[in-house]
Amino acid sequence: MSTRLQQYGQLTLSHQYDKLIDYIYPRTFELVPREMLVAAMTAMFADTSILKVSIDTAYVIGYHSPYKYKGGIYQKLDYVTKMSMVYTDSSADSLTNLTLGLFQLKYGEANASYNPDTRAYQIKTTESMLAIRDSYSPEWTLLRIAQSEACNLLPRKVAKKMCRHLKPTDQE
Repeated sequence: MSTRLQQYGQLTLSHQYDKLIDYIYPRTFELVPREMLVAAMTAMFADTSILKVSIDTAYVIGYHSPYKYKGGIYQKLDYVTKMSMVYTDSSADSLTNLTLGLFQLKYGEANASYNPDTRAYQIKTTESMLAIRDSYSPEWTLLRIAQSEACNLLPRKVAKKMCRHLKPTDQE
């Protein structure tokens, strides 16, 4: 699994989304078609007319115990992503305090900052994803489990164990 995670990280940082998509849990494409997901990831970083976003680093900070169910293995991973965001239009400078406040509200005050010299917002997120190897995915693939829609792709018993972090209303 560690080799696949390293490859996933390298592909993410180098924006090779056409290859990165092979590391995403295949059932994800029941929610979003594969081509649409590649296009969305590409567009997010390609269109810098208003906002330039870059992922500076992404790394795993914790491995939870694997959970085995009906021949599948599911392992929750906690990871950190550090990214920079720069508005390319200087008219957004008047909204710096508001924008920073929104980022701090969403990610926590210690996880969002602004550098006036570079006009860059620095954001650090800590999230969880699952490394999965099951009948849909004989190779290790990854599934972000920030929303209940992703958890709905898992067997009910696995989702109940792995998606406890979601509010009960999110798991409907």
